[in-house]
This record gives sequence, C-alpha cells and structure tokens, in this order.
Amino acid sequence: MRAPSTDVFALKNSGLDAFLHAEVGVQLDGTALSVLSMLARLDLDPWVQAASWAKQPQADTITAVAGCIGQMPFAAAELACAHRTAARLVRLLPAETNQLWRVAPTRPAAMAWAPIAIICIACAAGLTVDAILSAAPAGGGPAASGAQAVGAQARGAQAGAPKPR
Repeated sequence: MRAPSTDVFALKNSGLDAFLHAEVGVQLDGTALSVLSMLARLDLDPWVQAASWAKQPQADTITAVAGCIGQMPFAAAELACAHRTAARLVRLLPAETNQLWRVAPTRPAAMAWAPIAIICIACAAGLTVDAILSAAPAGGGPAASGAQAVGAQARGAQAGAPKPR
C-alpha cells in the first residue's frame, strides 16, 4: 500500500491538466463543459479516471470518453460528434505514464492523521483524569471535611438513640 502524497502540487504537475481542463462542448444551456466537470457529474474522480485512461490503449480510451460525452446534455449535433470530440480530447492525455507520478493517493490524506489524533486525544484525556485525581486531597479538603462532619453527626445521633431490646 502506497503512502498518500504530501506534495500539494502533485495534481498540478501530474500532466493531466490539459486534458482535464479541456472543453468538451457547449451544453444546451449555453455553458461550456470541461472534462473535469463532465467526470465529476458522472460521480468519477477526474484525476483517477484521467490517470487510468492515460494508461489504457488509446482506442479504448476514446470509446470510454465518447460514452461519457454521450451522457451529457449536449445538442444532437454535438452528441453525433462524440467520438471525434473524444479523439481530440484523448490526444491531450500524457503519452508517457511516468508523467503521472503521485496522481492520486490510495486513501484520503485526511485519514492519514486520524489514528495519531485519536491516540493524542486519548493520552490528553488520561493525563487530565490523572491530574484531577492527583490534585484531590486524600483525606482532607472542604468536601471531605463536610462529608466527615455529616458522618460524625449521624454516628452521634445513633449513639444518643436508645438501643433496641
């Protein structure tokens, strides 16, 4: 299992930017759609998907990208050209897979510090409890004195009461 990348510029330097930010076409509402937005709408991680496509044979990638384009809200004329558009976009993927270094961590970076945070919180809680228990007087203090006085009064009251026969 590979450790998550801590390089904040890894995605920028991954070689996938030209592909991910390329315009796929103009939607029915008149707005342009990028590859990144298209993949996000399909609930795919854009960087992971692009990296995967960069490693596949070009013909397979063109077919896959054309299938994604076919699911977008484009005019019929643009949908008819989905294969040609996909071929144009796929040419923007890096040719060498060594350009795809550290594209996507195997698990979210936020999860890498979670076990350490839990251990730190548990240690802090243990130290707090220990400090509270260490600071409490063993047999004295106002709370203990009050409890002792109440106990003495109760014993005194019992001593003055007649003993049952």
